[in-house]
Amino acid sequence: MIARIAVALATLVLGAVQSDTAGAQQDFFAGKIITMAAVSIAESAARAVQTTRGDTSVTDQRRTALTPTLVGTWRKITTSACANKYPDRISFAVGTYLGNRGSGQAFVWWDAGIYRLEDESTLVLGTATDELVTYKISLSTDKFDVTDPEGCRFSYQREKPAQ
Repeated sequence: MIARIAVALATLVLGAVQSDTAGAQQDFFAGKIITMAAVSIAESAARAVQTTRGDTSVTDQRRTALTPTLVGTWRKITTSACANKYPDRISFAVGTYLGNRGSGQAFVWWDAGIYRLEDESTLVLGTATDELVTYKISLSTDKFDVTDPEGCRFSYQREKPAQ
């Protein structure tokens, strides 16, 4: 039942995005995030259907209280040349992210989109071209280390919330 509701919701959201292309063009990133969220909902619904049918290849990815989370704002602490295409600052919400360029950055590979943690060491993230790319990660409470598909290693430090 939940899977059917999720599929219906994804269909409605995707239909609204497609019928309002003028609005999506005016606000490219909002349209992009909505579209990617609809796809993510549909993928989640498909996983829910697989799970309810007894497909044991689908893993339960529930977080525990002790599991670090990406949700929050992170600042890049790596200065290597290969990491220049990644944003200086990135904010993760549940399922979506927004990258912010630093001074001197003309383009960032992680601009805005969706993400999911496949497991404790695998991040799948929608890039500037909307391609879903897999990254190897190490996540702790305050540090986020990434290895991209080309072997570039870079790190982010969690920003403390303003008080």
